[in-house]
Amino acid sequence: MNKEIKLKLWHILVCVVVFTSLLYFTIVTAFSPVQVGDYTDQKQKIDSLNNVILGLEDKQLELNNSIAYQQNEIVILNNTGNNVTIKGPGRDANGSKSVDPSTLTEFLIKDGQEFTFRGLTSSDQISAAGTNLDTLYARTQWYSMTPQTAR
Repeated sequence: MNKEIKLKLWHILVCVVVFTSLLYFTIVTAFSPVQVGDYTDQKQKIDSLNNVILGLEDKQLELNNSIAYQQNEIVILNNTGNNVTIKGPGRDANGSKSVDPSTLTEFLIKDGQEFTFRGLTSSDQISAAGTNLDTLYARTQWYSMTPQTAR
């Protein structure tokens, strides 16, 4: 049962070269980093920019809400011939805004005077009281705290 196998030198060399080549390509492909294509790289950059844009949009909305509240004013011009008491939102014991009549803030505006309330967004947030009131004029408007320079 003993069989004799005869191999020629070129058979052995071919087998060694094929085995070495297979081993080399297996090792190189297993441990080399995967190349990212242009599409994937660009998509990652676009997704990153979209996240930044969404963050900026949220911040802009927050700033818009802040401006809408803080940069409005109501101008009262008293030409009624009498003194007028203006009542606006007050503060409760905790410092929170309150519309409780006992905590309302009162301002006396004498005849012929003008008074500006800042930080209010609507003339509905104040009320006026006086004797023999004719027409009391109020105007709401936006103002800017940005310094203006003249040339």
